[in-house]
Amino acid sequence: MRNPRGHFASSLFFHAFFLFTVVIDVFTCGGCDQQPCCAVFDCLRQYRSHSYSSEALASLGSEINHCFDCNVADWQMCLPFNMGTDERNGMELKVDSTCSDVCPNYTFVFILYENVDLNDCQDLGGVEVGSPGRSGYAGCAPPENPTVWRFVDECD
Repeated sequence: MRNPRGHFASSLFFHAFFLFTVVIDVFTCGGCDQQPCCAVFDCLRQYRSHSYSSEALASLGSEINHCFDCNVADWQMCLPFNMGTDERNGMELKVDSTCSDVCPNYTFVFILYENVDLNDCQDLGGVEVGSPGRSGYAGCAPPENPTVWRFVDECD
């Protein structure tokens, strides 16, 4: 007959070890257990700020462009990534990607406001970002150059 306490203790140890591993992974790689995500997160973290001025947002896209490469399938699952806030309006900013129709050829990376619907985008002073390759709303971006990376520019 098996000892139920021994089974419980080993199960508890397993769950504690698993939780510890997840916490370490979240702390070191932003929650993604895939190595390409860790590389993207480490790169983007260099440019993360508490808040961004208009001038800082204008240069952010070109600064983080090198964080992405032509192996879209390796890093696309790593996004969105929170970058900070726009100091003009206090809105959270994220780096996110979209692809439609023909992937990865129509993959774009954008700097977007977090959770802003189409109706509120113009009121916020943002720019509507459409999903490339089809009509559709991908998000609301700050007015400063929201496109960070385009597969067709970087990989063709």
